Amino acid sequence: MSFPAKTRLCAALLAAAFALIASEGRSLPRAGVYPPASLAAGTTSERPASKLLADPPIFMRTVPEHITAGEPFWLEILAGTPGLPVQDLFGISFEVRYSNQEIITIPSPDSSAIMPGDFPGGDVIFLGIAERDSGRVGVGLTRKQGSGGVTGSGVVARIRIQSDQAAPDSLPIQFVLENIRAQKENGDPIQLTQQELNTVLFQREDFLLTVEPEVQQVQQGTAATWEVLLTSVGRFSRPVSLSFETLPAGFTSTIMPQTIRPAERALITLIPDSSVAPGSYDLRLSGTADTLKHQAVVRARVVTTPLFMSTQADVIRSGEPFRLLIHAGEASRPVTDLATLKVTVRAANSLYLQHAGDDPQAIRLEDFAGEAFVLNSDIAADSGHFHISLQKKAGAEPVSGFGPLFSLEFSTDFTTPDSTVIDFELVQVQALNSRGEPLILTPEPYQVVIHEKLDFSLHVEPEERRLIAGERTSFVVRMATSYSFSDTVALKLDSPVPAGMKIFFLPDNIRAGTTAQMMVFSDSTTVPGRYELRLSGRSSRQQKSAAG
Repeated sequence: MSFPAKTRLCAALLAAAFALIASEGRSLPRAGVYPPASLAAGTTSERPASKLLADPPIFMRTVPEHITAGEPFWLEILAGTPGLPVQDLFGISFEVRYSNQEIITIPSPDSSAIMPGDFPGGDVIFLGIAERDSGRVGVGLTRKQGSGGVTGSGVVARIRIQSDQAAPDSLPIQFVLENIRAQKENGDPIQLTQQELNTVLFQREDFLLTVEPEVQQVQQGTAATWEVLLTSVGRFSRPVSLSFETLPAGFTSTIMPQTIRPAERALITLIPDSSVAPGSYDLRLSGTADTLKHQAVVRARVVTTPLFMSTQADVIRSGEPFRLLIHAGEASRPVTDLATLKVTVRAANSLYLQHAGDDPQAIRLEDFAGEAFVLNSDIAADSGHFHISLQKKAGAEPVSGFGPLFSLEFSTDFTTPDSTVIDFELVQVQALNSRGEPLILTPEPYQVVIHEKLDFSLHVEPEERRLIAGERTSFVVRMATSYSFSDTVALKLDSPVPAGMKIFFLPDNIRAGTTAQMMVFSDSTTVPGRYELRLSGRSSRQQKSAAG
């Protein structure tokens, strides 16, 4: 086996120590070397019962037994036991190899960190050298010539060890004895059974508080629950009391249980009332155990139930009807126990907006309200105000959850310019639960963008004229178009020409902003009566008709 230079020096010094006690030219025999046992993380090995060992043991222990990060401790190397003592020990040498040398180290100088034990007695020659980079310590001692050997058991050497305060908690540390040689004064070897030491380096006793989830959304008047976990650091096992030092106004809380131990959990329930403004709140939970105290943040995001609008169609075109739906709640923010709702739907920029008026489907209840409510409305379409009231029917259950409550049907004039925006607002919102208590619903504005549909319509003026047989008359044909419509429309009479009449157009086509004349001639053979004349216009895109 090869060693670094300093380790080789250590071995040479130990050999020199034994040279002091060599007699009659006999070389020093080497004790048996045993392979180290596997590391058992998180456990401390113990000496097996002496009666099971053929040879006295050489083993190690830490003082104190439980070692703490950042605090020094002693590693004691012991030979023999009361039941299996070492006979006539005169000299001994060995190496201690330790793991995690980036965490544990031997303080300088070696003379104060590596010391002889009590078992060999005080009249000894002792050498101790630390090879810190490789995690090894070499030890050699011998009693002086003529002083004889010692029989018994006890500590043969002590090594002072310092650990890093930043070491991770519950770090397994291994100590292994290697290259063990022990002998009597006459040079005869002493066989020793070596045992490694597996121990654990703990952090100072402490605890950690963890709150899950980190942040949670909670609605006014409803409860949200967090879980608190207590984690032990450095063998901590005491009970910890949980409490909130202060709570923002409007919050109530419960903690069950109020005292927990490591690996146990507690549940925190928070309820913000209607006075708590929407926003994020950091509530500090304290855990106390004697002089130890830590805090964890319980983060609550207070929200209100939304009252918002949508349309059934993704694209709304001029001249076509659309339905505006009013929703209460959403999946993450449901409404609870809604019994009464009063709201005004206000439309701004309503120049082009048209309401269906007396149509019974113009305002209707939707699925979420179902059969539980009675709907009343007061429509002021000219000013763009639509006052709606929903009242729970007697004996019906209030609604909880989310979905559309009611809807209004609108349309726009087909002359509406492309990308016209109509703004809708929900104002004067009043909501009550079944106990008559206010529910806070947050209204959200909504915009409807009108996309132009290229279109035209024909109108005949006047609607009716009196014509005497043998004479003539005329009608004016007008065309209304959408904002960007610019096609030429060809005019045509669709209905059959009555007997004795002639009908033609001047001109026979029309464009936006112009008119045409529909000329009607009758002769004496025209039979008196009422005649309806239907005409149509055709563009490159579509065809429309009108009557005169």
